[in-house]
Amino acid sequence: MQKFRFDLKKSKMTYLYYIIIFAILACLIFGTYKLAGYSLIQSHDPAEQHLPVLENYRQLLGEFINHPFQPLQMWSWKLGLGADQFQTFAYYVIGDVFAYITLLFPSSAVVTVYQLTLILRLFCVGLSFVFFARHFKLTNSAILGGAIIYTFTSFSLYSSLMQPFFLTPFILFPLIIVGIEKILQGFKPHFFIFTFSWMFISNFYFAIVLGIGAFVYLVLRFIYYYRKNLSFFKTAGTFLISTVISLLISAFIMLPSILAVFSSTRSGGLFANGLTSFPAYYYINLPAQLLAGGVSSFWVKFGFSSLAVLALFHLFYHWKHYPLMTTSLSIGLIMLLFPMFGAMFNGFQAPSNRWILLLFVPISLGSAFFIDSLKKITLPEIKYLSICLGIYLLLVSLPFYINGTTEIFIPVIFLISFFVSILLYRQAKNSGRIIFGLILVNLIFTGVSFASPFTNFYSKTLMPSGSYQKLSSNLFDGLDNSLPKSNSFRVSTISQNYNFGSNYMLRNNLNNDLNLINSYYSIQNGAVGLFSNRLQNAQYNNNIPIENFDDRTIANNFFGVKYLFTHSNEPNESKIPYGYTLFKTKSENKNKPEKTNLYETKNNFPLIYWQSDVTSNQKTAKLSASDQERQLAKTVSIADTSGFNQKQSTFDTKNVAYTIVKTVNAGEPNETKTRVTNNHYRNNPVSDSYQIKIKNAKKYQNSELHLSLTNIKHQSLSSKEQVNMAIFNNATKPDNQLLDTNGPRSAQKSLRKQLTTGSSNTGYSIGVKSDLTTNSIEQLGIENLSFFKVLSDTTLNMGYQKQMPKSLDLLLSNSGTYSFNLKITAVPLGQTYTNDVKQIQKNKLNSLKFATNRVSGKITTDQLGILTSSIPYSTGWTATDNGHSVPVIKTNSAFIGLKLKKGPHHIIYSYQTPGLSTGFLLSILGLIVWGSYSLTPLIWRRLRRL
Repeated sequence: MQKFRFDLKKSKMTYLYYIIIFAILACLIFGTYKLAGYSLIQSHDPAEQHLPVLENYRQLLGEFINHPFQPLQMWSWKLGLGADQFQTFAYYVIGDVFAYITLLFPSSAVVTVYQLTLILRLFCVGLSFVFFARHFKLTNSAILGGAIIYTFTSFSLYSSLMQPFFLTPFILFPLIIVGIEKILQGFKPHFFIFTFSWMFISNFYFAIVLGIGAFVYLVLRFIYYYRKNLSFFKTAGTFLISTVISLLISAFIMLPSILAVFSSTRSGGLFANGLTSFPAYYYINLPAQLLAGGVSSFWVKFGFSSLAVLALFHLFYHWKHYPLMTTSLSIGLIMLLFPMFGAMFNGFQAPSNRWILLLFVPISLGSAFFIDSLKKITLPEIKYLSICLGIYLLLVSLPFYINGTTEIFIPVIFLISFFVSILLYRQAKNSGRIIFGLILVNLIFTGVSFASPFTNFYSKTLMPSGSYQKLSSNLFDGLDNSLPKSNSFRVSTISQNYNFGSNYMLRNNLNNDLNLINSYYSIQNGAVGLFSNRLQNAQYNNNIPIENFDDRTIANNFFGVKYLFTHSNEPNESKIPYGYTLFKTKSENKNKPEKTNLYETKNNFPLIYWQSDVTSNQKTAKLSASDQERQLAKTVSIADTSGFNQKQSTFDTKNVAYTIVKTVNAGEPNETKTRVTNNHYRNNPVSDSYQIKIKNAKKYQNSELHLSLTNIKHQSLSSKEQVNMAIFNNATKPDNQLLDTNGPRSAQKSLRKQLTTGSSNTGYSIGVKSDLTTNSIEQLGIENLSFFKVLSDTTLNMGYQKQMPKSLDLLLSNSGTYSFNLKITAVPLGQTYTNDVKQIQKNKLNSLKFATNRVSGKITTDQLGILTSSIPYSTGWTATDNGHSVPVIKTNSAFIGLKLKKGPHHIIYSYQTPGLSTGFLLSILGLIVWGSYSLTPLIWRRLRRL
């Protein structure tokens, strides 16, 4: 049994050695990105979420420092349609200690500081492990070896660039273990309280993962070592009191965050994405994950130094000597086999295995013990290691053979090299240093390979140096400078049109002067998500509930979108909603045809307006998505309609008659055409195509065209059917020559694909193409984790049609059988709709004024009605009418509103983050209790002296 000791006297030179080693490795790995012309800003989550949030938060911190007595800005009009800024930022930066480093630099340097802190976070990961490992009887070589193995894994390297705040748990977990050991060995609980408070404050998701990990460690440590040496109830009481104090201290951020999650789009998701087991390819690739993390799935990204594999064999050979580590690793291995555990750690949602970060401590510590045990390795253990190594090499060769990937090649070479070095040098005096040197070389090779744009596709998703700064400073080619700065209207772009390359899409606001409806955050307003789903927004996602709302005219008008930015020579440049006319255009480079265009409309709804006619939520729910959208310009939907003028709305939407024709082998002598009559589509993507023929197309001109798909289902082919189809397609492709028609090879490729990506083919898309646009809905595969949703009903907007097309192409992506009910609706948009909008604009809330967490205005009504808005609903909103408090209600299922009687009204809406005030009081109480807990022994000693 390895003892955790606090009385070991070690040279502090270990820290200096670590600093030098880390500097060398970091320069080689991150320098490779620099030499290749990349910044350290990944084009997806970091550029779209983390960095914009940090820039905004740095600005808020600067304003708070300059004006400390001003009220805290809790509501922001810049986060999509508007959102709680505290709750949104709490997930990313408020509890992140590294975010506050930006205060040491001017705001203009945030982008540079962000990139530097990525490396600093990684440095602190290893530093935490060194501090932790120094409590064991280990040599410097062993401690440093374990530290750099812990630091430079595929998980940590990936997280440092993709989701940098995920390095915080790596820093915290070793410190938490130290805190637990201090209490178990009779020390004061202050270190535990400090680290647990930090854990709760940093991020509620980390708190779940690390909290469970800490509890498992405590139970196992107690069972294996302390159960005979301490008082159970006294120790349990200390842990309980310390945990409660930590929860109280962190309440100011934990309470609002928990309330936000329960009312967010993430609540009520499908447990484990509906999985009871992982796909076959997951299990095939799992053994190789210890060495290479690039072929990972479901967030299994180990990618340790090759020595760690041998260290694991060593631990289990001496399992009686290492019971805690082998038990925890065994539990971890079992948990990796079932999706339910990943989902449990992930808030009972997607089966994300990011909890594996808990296993990095025992694996890295085990590697350190292995280094110091080299001289004690016996011949029987050598034989055992060789057998385990042989079996392991067979397991990792399987995915290599199936996938043809070369990523595992270098780690396997080093694995064999480590084994040979142990055979040759295990008896040598400096065996630990030899192995440590080989670890360094191993990590240099794998780290540089991970960073190389020639060997790793991931590095190619990084933005070129300076590109983020250029993008954020000139997002709309300066056309936005001419727009008024006001929260009373919003702006947007067109779907798939604002694409900057490298997988970067404009999903978040980078311009603080504009209110862009797009938003991409982990915590999103659940009411807005409900509204988006109710209207069957094809672009809905838990993290992106609105996006461009599929460019639907009435929805954009309802949101108050007055201006649209588009790029010419990009997809959907002509898919402009009704009523938006070209206002300005500008080209950044006169030698290039690309232009930025600015469109304007007079049909945008006011932010807040009054409506006399109401409809119940129950009646609204029975309408089609197109009619519900059209209803927004006629009535307001509320829960309780008693006493109101309930109007039975009539809609001018028209059902479009159509037929669907299937063509097989188009353009070939054996071409056949058949009419689809049963809503079932047996599809072979190579040979089959479908066309929607619209009847009497001239009847539906000047309308927006909606295609509603309901009861969507997809039945994939069996493994055998997929193989047979691959052989058939290979033999019948019209462009194939004789030597290309290799049936067995086609069968092998089909099987390889199934084993690589899963035979279930859970992902597919259904698209529709016209001369104006191509629109589609995608069923993401189960491995897409938080982006996964079960596709059932949707509405595809094909844009405003002055002349209705006579036909549309129906695009089915995968083989198999599709089934869905299709309804095509034409939504006329002309003078009738414009008159409805003008009436709404007449009833707007006048004299609109905005202040921090507040909006106010005046209106006079001639009868009982509802003050309606497009401000997202939250329990944090309160309101007064002529100085009297009035209840805030939900309008249109998602937005704030008020019941107004006849007469003049002075309305004030105020906002306060739910749970924040209570959380602050609890945090103050927690600090007082902690202080009292610390001072009690001192007070008792002084009282005794008296």
